[in-house]
Amino acid sequence: MPRLSWFKSLVCSSNYRVGAVIVAWLTLGHYTVGSVLPFLPAAVQHINVGVLALLANIIVCAAVSAGTRGHTQKSAKAPSEVPAGV
Repeated sequence: MPRLSWFKSLVCSSNYRVGAVIVAWLTLGHYTVGSVLPFLPAAVQHINVGVLALLANIIVCAAVSAGTRGHTQKSAKAPSEVPAGV
């Protein structure tokens, strides 16, 4: 039985939008990672916003993968589960 792999594939392949929104927001607002997250060390504050977007995409994809783990489709039975004589 396939899991909700179609859902996971859809969200993980389209979760680039999360990263794109982050990059657009930071770039158009003239923000930096340091201005949004000032508690970070100075070396991390000067990181490229693309790295931050990549990390956000990885987190979203992992969350969707974890959230859809174990779900199965219950609408179809495998041929081995069909009772004999049917």
